[in-house]
Amino acid sequence: MRKMIFLMAFISIFLISCSSSKSFEGRISDIKKGYFEVDCSKEVQKGEEKGESAGYPCTVKLSDETIFRDNHGKKLKARHFTTGLDIKVVLADRKKISKSKESREVEAREIILLN
Repeated sequence: MRKMIFLMAFISIFLISCSSSKSFEGRISDIKKGYFEVDCSKEVQKGEEKGESAGYPCTVKLSDETIFRDNHGKKLKARHFTTGLDIKVVLADRKKISKSKESREVEAREIILLN
C-alpha cells in the first residue's frame, strides 16, 4: 500500500513539473528598476489552438543573483538590455505561466540575449 501511495505521489509531482516552465522567450517591452516586462504570449498560449492574438506581458523580477549573458555565453550587464530586444528568461523556479496576472510574475535566474 505504501508503495502505491509513493508511486501516485511521484507521478503527480512529475506531471505538475512537466506542465510548468523552466524558461521562455519573448521581447522586452519595458524596463523598470528591478524588473523587465517581457511579452510571454507564446508561453501563455502554449498548447492552445491558434486564434487568440492577445498579448500577455510577464513581469520578470531581477535580483543581484540574476546572470546576464548573450547566446554565446559572453557575460553582459543589465544595461546592455533595451526594449525591443528578444531574450530568453531562465526562471529561478519552475512555474506554470498562464493568463492569470499572478502566474506571469516570475523571477529570473538568467537573462540571455538572443540574436
